[in-house]
Amino acid sequence: MEVINAAFAPTEAELAWARKVAAAVEAAGAAYRGVIVVDGKMVDKPVVDRALRTLGAAGEAAGGKA
Repeated sequence: MEVINAAFAPTEAELAWARKVAAAVEAAGAAYRGVIVVDGKMVDKPVVDRALRTLGAAGEAAGGKA
């Protein structure tokens, strides 16, 4: 079972990206309206939601508001 869990767990690169997205949402605060810019790229709500799910799958608290 451990091998299967490891195969489907987010990679460190995926987690780093998800953390950046969550941090950008949190930094935007009340100004967040569903779209932010992360590393020069537009990130909209479905992508933010995916980032927060990635953090959740890894057992990390997602501070962003989706």
